[in-house]
Amino acid sequence: MWERQVRYFPFYLGAFFVLFSAIFVLGNYQGHGGDFGHYITLARNLMLGRSWDHLVSGYPSYLPGYPALLVIPTAIFGVNFYVYAVINSILWAGCSIAAFYYFKDQFLYKATPYIFLIGVLFVPFLISFQQKAIPNILYATAVMLALFISRQFSAGKFHPGLAVIVLIPAIIRSEACGLYAALIAFFVLQRRFKLCALPIAGLILSISINLFLALNYEVISFFNLANRFMWGASNEEFDFIRQVQAHIFMFSNYLFGFGQLLFPHGFFGSSNTWHIVIASDLSVNFGPIQFLLTAIFGFGIFKHRNYLSLDKIFFVSHMALLSAYLLLHEPGGLPLRYLTPLLPIYIFYLIYGLEYGMALIKLPMRPVTNSILLASIVIGFLAFAVPSYMGEPARRNVVSTSEMRALADWLSENMGKRVVGYYKPRVMTMLLDIRSESTLQGVGIRSIENAEMLLNTGGIVVIRKAPLYNQETLLEYLQNEKNVNLLWEDQMHAVFAR
Repeated sequence: MWERQVRYFPFYLGAFFVLFSAIFVLGNYQGHGGDFGHYITLARNLMLGRSWDHLVSGYPSYLPGYPALLVIPTAIFGVNFYVYAVINSILWAGCSIAAFYYFKDQFLYKATPYIFLIGVLFVPFLISFQQKAIPNILYATAVMLALFISRQFSAGKFHPGLAVIVLIPAIIRSEACGLYAALIAFFVLQRRFKLCALPIAGLILSISINLFLALNYEVISFFNLANRFMWGASNEEFDFIRQVQAHIFMFSNYLFGFGQLLFPHGFFGSSNTWHIVIASDLSVNFGPIQFLLTAIFGFGIFKHRNYLSLDKIFFVSHMALLSAYLLLHEPGGLPLRYLTPLLPIYIFYLIYGLEYGMALIKLPMRPVTNSILLASIVIGFLAFAVPSYMGEPARRNVVSTSEMRALADWLSENMGKRVVGYYKPRVMTMLLDIRSESTLQGVGIRSIENAEMLLNTGGIVVIRKAPLYNQETLLEYLQNEKNVNLLWEDQMHAVFAR
């Protein structure tokens, strides 16, 4: 009886995480980001039988996996961010349980895998991030399943039905190219050459979907975007040394950036006291805690010994891909959400490093005492870090507020066939599309030139009263323009037209 309960204990923990999140963290919230509006619009396009690029033309060619997942809940509940967030919680529980079984037999003590599972489930960043209606958690879950199944295949346990699961990441995120490159390298090192056909098929599938969408709809291929970023990192003239410097810059920032995912929100705001100068305009900022975490992670990798294990190859491949694709991109800060698929691997080597370090100290304690001490460290840390993510930013809301609903309702009744401009156009377009089938694709308003261009073509400009993306400057400019009319205003927004 006890053995049966222990066997299902990971699933009990996963269910507890979902219930904890659904009751104490999640709600009908959504923040400033524009990506979620894009995915919800794509889901509605699939649900309503519209063109794939309807209301999102000119944007990157997002893959159909996540929008397809959103179709059923959207058809049943409408656009409901709470439902999307609960789905993310279930997915992250699945990812954590898959990671538990992937690493289960590699710890020193029997209890450590369960400590690891708790650490992955309740990683502080994910407490907040699961609220976002974007595909990173779905992709992380698909990746962890693909790694687990692929390692089984390399041990001679091939099953055609499971092979299909390995191909799922190819329809979710373009970063799957890094996963399949890692799988090819792993199978070659294992001399399982026939199995290479599976990741090669995944690569072909991912590239084909990207090209199909870019060639048949008005969207931009991710490979085109990557090419732009690489040239941008070289200041529009390809410079090999500059490229290498930029890669090192991004890779190092991401490696130290893991600390921001584990600690309370805003913890590292003023503690990044050290920096490494890579080039005149490229320096990596970090602090002693981030350095310590990276050292423990490195120690865990060193003591694990199997330097060519599948998880290590994927870790390096994914980090290298991010460093190449996002070269000096997103000046507002590192998009740490792209590290989500690597979090279980990072946490494993972090805990393994702690576990091995405790074993090396050779304290006069039994293994069970060591496990209790390790559990106290992990759970005590989570008790310190997790609460900061249970309020804001997890509960920060922009889209579902009464002010935003009132604005969207007024616009849907008064915009007619006019284009609406907003600093987050995909968010506004999604809100208006829910209310009116005649909605036109919105445009971004982040400069006076943007606003003037839209006003001159008969459009409507919506300004958010907040100190971001030049909104305050734009508000003052439009209020003082003689031939611009204020159509509607409240505490949060002002609507202008000519």
